[in-house]
Amino acid sequence: MNNYVFLCDSPELDSGFANVGRNLLSRLQIPEDSKLYVWGLGHDNIPIDIKYPIYSAGINSSWRNEHNINRFYEFLNRLEDEITLIVVHDAFRLLDFCPVIDKIRLDKKLRIIAYIPVDSYLTLEDEPFISRVDIPVAYTEFGKKEIQKYTPKEVLVVPHGLEHETYKPLSLNRQKLFPQLTSSSKLIVNINSNTQRKSPEKSIEILKNLLEFENDYFLYMHMNPYKEIDIKKLALDLGVEKNMIFADPFFQDTVIGKTLCSKELLCEIYNNADLILSTSVGEGWGLTSFEAAACKIPIAVPYHTSYKELFTNDSCLFLPTNNTTFFMKKVWPVVDVKTSAFLIHNSFKQNKLKEKAEKAKIIADSYCWDKIVLEWNRIIRM
Repeated sequence: MNNYVFLCDSPELDSGFANVGRNLLSRLQIPEDSKLYVWGLGHDNIPIDIKYPIYSAGINSSWRNEHNINRFYEFLNRLEDEITLIVVHDAFRLLDFCPVIDKIRLDKKLRIIAYIPVDSYLTLEDEPFISRVDIPVAYTEFGKKEIQKYTPKEVLVVPHGLEHETYKPLSLNRQKLFPQLTSSSKLIVNINSNTQRKSPEKSIEILKNLLEFENDYFLYMHMNPYKEIDIKKLALDLGVEKNMIFADPFFQDTVIGKTLCSKELLCEIYNNADLILSTSVGEGWGLTSFEAAACKIPIAVPYHTSYKELFTNDSCLFLPTNNTTFFMKKVWPVVDVKTSAFLIHNSFKQNKLKEKAEKAKIIADSYCWDKIVLEWNRIIRM
């Protein structure tokens, strides 16, 4: 008998990793003589609708403390027969589990399958976890190339999927969600986490430059406005607060990864946008841009990492980078704000975005969880 253990953000959360875990767990077909358990990062022990036993790894960052790491060891150690640990998370965040992995392997047969997004080049600091993985799986060819630096094993590539049953074109009255807009308003939307890697401040700087062309541009930031960057203060400092819309009501939960915005409402937000904007400095996949594309909404994304592999010039508006920033011991590309604003404004003037959106939808529609899980059914039996 094989014990499958999913290590991922808890499926009820709203994070990208929870999205992957939720869609794989709801579709995966494990062998009949096997059992599957979920070690949910962020699970708060409130019952959820899932067909497998789920255990809380601890909410927020508490999954990394010594007590919860020891709990994970005790959990694995009590399982009989061999264990397949399926990891859905960043490699650098999983270094905390390396001592557990090594200890379990002293007495048990433990195989690790890791589904790793790569949003930048990898470094030697990623090697300790990657080298312990038996079957590494990347989201993209870019990710495969980076992972391959630190493992002699074959790196598989399996793309991220989309929830097409949820994210689709809708016909809506925009006044319902955004009453401050008029018929001439151009609504640009950034749906992301408020983190240094997502670089939300560059979206606000782009808005400032757009307003030099005309006053009809508005920017809605669907993120916690205070998490890592105080985007409300930045908007005030840049003098663009009157053209900003914030998402405070959706981000009042104290559990990281949990919002008060349903997937259905999020789909409505996408469909109200004239353009979805990302100013991230690196992406492992770029889920929100794909969800927008599935809704046939135009997207503007930086020309780097997964974006330049997965989209094309005729399916999105690529934004150039002209500088770099340094954090997390890595150098990251930064969007050229002034040129990006010019390109966005010019695309609106020339009505170039609708045709791009139609082609982006074709790309987005090709990534279907029902098809992708067939590959995962094969991988877990390797």
